[in-house]
Amino acid sequence: MPSISAEPPLLPSASTLLREVRSSCTQCSLALDEAAIDALLQSIASSSYSRQPPSLRDYSLSLPLRWDSLGAELNFISLIALLSILSPLQKHIDALPSDTPGSPPPSPAMLTRQLLLGLYLSAPPSNHLSAPSPLSAGHLAGIQENEVAEVLNLKIHVERKVEHIPVATLAERGGPGSEVVKRLTECLNRVGKRLVESRYVDLGAFVAETLRQCKGMGSEEEAMGTFVRRLASFLPLDFGADSYTVSHPQRGGEDVPLHLYKNAWYLLCALVLRFSGADEEERSKLPWLPTTSSLDEDLPLLADGFVVESLVARGVLRLDEEEGSASSPGLAKLRNVLSSKGQASEHAQRVVLTADEYNVLRASVVSLGEALRKRRGEIKEQGVAVTPARLDAWLRRSGTPEAHRKVRLIIKDEGQISAAGMW
Repeated sequence: MPSISAEPPLLPSASTLLREVRSSCTQCSLALDEAAIDALLQSIASSSYSRQPPSLRDYSLSLPLRWDSLGAELNFISLIALLSILSPLQKHIDALPSDTPGSPPPSPAMLTRQLLLGLYLSAPPSNHLSAPSPLSAGHLAGIQENEVAEVLNLKIHVERKVEHIPVATLAERGGPGSEVVKRLTECLNRVGKRLVESRYVDLGAFVAETLRQCKGMGSEEEAMGTFVRRLASFLPLDFGADSYTVSHPQRGGEDVPLHLYKNAWYLLCALVLRFSGADEEERSKLPWLPTTSSLDEDLPLLADGFVVESLVARGVLRLDEEEGSASSPGLAKLRNVLSSKGQASEHAQRVVLTADEYNVLRASVVSLGEALRKRRGEIKEQGVAVTPARLDAWLRRSGTPEAHRKVRLIIKDEGQISAAGMW
C-alpha cells in the first residue's frame, strides 16, 4: 500500500474549503452501519447530555487562570490547538510511568495542557518587561528539550549498565519520555521560528490578524474557509496541512484526495465556545467569530483520536466489507478485536494501522457527522437536533463505551503522518 507521504492535494479555495472537506471525507469514507447509527441516536436522545449545548468543559478548556490580556488568552488557546499532534506517539505515551500504581497513562490532551500551563505560570512578573513570555514566538523558537522535560516531569534518559564494570551505569538518551519531549520541542521550535520570521510576537497575534481578514469575507462559509486556509498555509510544512492523498484500503489502493484540518476546526470551535458568551466589550475585541448557530450547523465532526476510537467502538463504521480486506490487515485486525466475545482485558489491545487506514477512519467519522446533518429533520428529540457539534460534545461528556476499552489504535507510519501535520 503506498504511504501517506505521497504529495498532498492542493489547498481548496476559501469559498469551497468547507464543501471540499465534506465531499472528500464522504468519498474516502467506509460504509456506515445505519442500524448502529440509529442505536447511537437513541442513546443520545435518552441522555440528559443531549439537551446541553457544547461547552469549554467538554474540550478541557475551562481553565482557572487569570489572563494578563485577551491576547495572552488567545495565544494560549491557539497553542493548545496547535499541539494536538501527539496521536501518532500514542504507544510512547502509553509507556510513560504513572504517578500512582495502576493509574492510566496521561492522555495527549493532558500532556499538552500540562506543558502550556507550566510554561505560562513560569512567566516572570509583569513588571519585568525585558523578559519575554515563555509562550512568545521568540521563546518557543529557542526552547530546549530539557525545559520541556522539566515542565512535564518526564525522563529523557535511561540508565544502561557499563560492560565489564558491574557497579557502573551510563545515562543515555532514550525511553518513551524522550520521544514525546522531542516531538513537542520540535513542534514549538519550528512554529516559533516561523512566527519570528514573519514578525509576529506570538501565535495569538497571527490568529487575531487572521480573524480580521475573515471579517471582510462575503459569507460565513467563506470566512470559515479563510480562517482554516490561512492557518494551513502559514504554518511550517511539517504542520501546514491535514490534507492527504490516501491509498484507500477498500478500493484496491485507489488514490483519493482527503481534506480534514481537524486542529483548525478545533481552534475555531474553542474560540466560539470561549468568546460567544463573553460580555460585549470583551467580544468586540475580536474582529470576527462565527455565530454559535454556524458552529452548530456547519462545523465538521472533529476527527481526533478519542472521537475515532469512540465511534469505531460503537460499531457505526462497516469494517466487514469484503472488497479490499486482504490489502487492509489493520482494519481486519480491528474488526476481529471489536467482534471478539472474550473477557475485557485490563489493558486495551493495540491495533496497528497504517497512516492511510487511520485517515480513512478519520474521514469516515467526518462522513458520519455529515450523514447526521442530512438527517437532522428526522432525529429531533424534544426540539434538540443531533448535529455534528452536539455529537462531538456528547461523546466527550459520556466517557468511553466498554468496547473502547478493548482497543487502542496505534499509527504505524509515525514519521510520515507526523511530518504531514495535523491542522
